[in-house]
Amino acid sequence: MTCDVVDDADISADEEELDELSEPSADEAEELDEPSDPGDEEAGEEPVEETSLPAVVDERGELERRLTRLRRVATLMDDQFELPLVGYRVGLDPLIGLIPGGGDWASYLVSVYILLQAARLGVPPRVLVRIATAIGIDLVVGYVPVAGDVADFVYKANRRSVAMILDHFGAVADVRRPDGVSLPDDASSIARKSTVVTWLTGLGLALILLALAAAPFVMLWYWLRSP
Repeated sequence: MTCDVVDDADISADEEELDELSEPSADEAEELDEPSDPGDEEAGEEPVEETSLPAVVDERGELERRLTRLRRVATLMDDQFELPLVGYRVGLDPLIGLIPGGGDWASYLVSVYILLQAARLGVPPRVLVRIATAIGIDLVVGYVPVAGDVADFVYKANRRSVAMILDHFGAVADVRRPDGVSLPDDASSIARKSTVVTWLTGLGLALILLALAAAPFVMLWYWLRSP
């Protein structure tokens, strides 16, 4: 029986070689110590494109609600009730106009409310002028005794004004809701932000209508004060 004797020096040399192979080099240690750049990980990822569809839907819904509110006001003032036998529809406007003194003024304030709401929705000045003209015609004719009351039944300025607003936005009647409106699917129908010019136009036209409404009372006051 023979025994192989292994030199201790050879064993120590082999262990040192294994330690050197297992330890990383200086360059490799620096690369391991450096923090990874998150941008490098995201470089290969495609950016997610954000969509504004929910915002557009919300704006369209808000505009539809405002237009529906205006249409309901116009219906209440001009078409709320149907006359029996003849089937002709009338609203509160001609009935309020029969009240002596402040009846015409109450109807006037509702018409001006529609005008200012149109300016708030960003309706262009040319349409605001047309709305103010319809209100002015109704106001002037309303001062004529008897003929003015008859004109309130026929002319229906509030319905005309709201129709101009709806036509500007391309809105149509929504059969699913009473007096509701529906807008087209394209985003061009969304209300624009009201500009300073639009607001000044609306306020200026409202003041002109106010002066026109107050003119008969001012003339009467001067006539009573004259000797």
